Amino acid sequence: VKRAFVSAGGSTVYGLGSPPNGDGWEVNIRDPIYPNDPRKRAGVVILKNRSLSVSGNYEKFFRVRGVTYSHIMDPRTGRPVENMLSVAVLTDTGVDGDALDDVFYVQGVEKSKIYLQKHPGAEVFLFLPEADRQWKMVHLK
Repeated sequence: VKRAFVSAGGSTVYGLGSPPNGDGWEVNIRDPIYPNDPRKRAGVVILKNRSLSVSGNYEKFFRVRGVTYSHIMDPRTGRPVENMLSVAVLTDTGVDGDALDDVFYVQGVEKSKIYLQKHPGAEVFLFLPEADRQWKMVHLK
């Protein structure tokens, strides 16, 4: 098999080679505020022998007294992470991306920068909440 697009568990996809009529597999990154609206997207990546793994607070969550919390817990506090909407990670393998998306989600921007300086090859898009149901993207390589 020289080309394929593989979905591995819903939050991770891998593009092997490229499709017959393109340079890579085009994949949309969901808008973290409106993830179910197909007209809205946060970005597009092209996968060619790369993987995209995404973790977001819209995937799994719980509510307590009217407040929605992410399913991703900060192991340092035992509480849900509240300062991140979603994270998308580009890596060479789906296993690496699936492990790193939660790590970057918990670590936030500054610690993710430090990690990427020591471990080149990954690329991350962090989506942070802003006022009025808006978000800001931070792209790190």
